[in-house]
Amino acid sequence: MKKSSMAIANQNIYKCINEQGISIRQLALDINMDPSHLRKIINGKLPLSLSYIDRICQRLEIPVYTVFIDSSVKVIPHPYEVNIQITANAHCILKKIDTIVRDIVF
Repeated sequence: MKKSSMAIANQNIYKCINEQGISIRQLALDINMDPSHLRKIINGKLPLSLSYIDRICQRLEIPVYTVFIDSSVKVIPHPYEVNIQITANAHCILKKIDTIVRDIVF
C-alpha cells in the first residue's frame, strides 16, 4: 500500500530526530512549539503543515525535500544506467534548489 506524503514526512522526521539524538520535546522547544502538539503531528494524529516542516528541517539542518523521500521504495536501476555518486558540487546544487523551493513555498 502506498504511503501518503505526510506519512512519509512524519516517518523521516522521526528518523532524523533519533539519528541526531535529540528528543521530540527538545525539538519542539527549539522551534517554539508545544511538545505534545509536535508529538501528535509526528504520530500522524494532527496534520503536518509546510510551515512546520520548514521549521523542523531548519532546526534539524536537513533539506526540506529529503523528508518526502520514501526510503522503503526500492529503485531498480536500468541495466545500462551509470551509477554516479553525488559530488560536493552536486550537493551544493541540491542545497541551492532547496533554498529556492523554500523561498517559493514559504
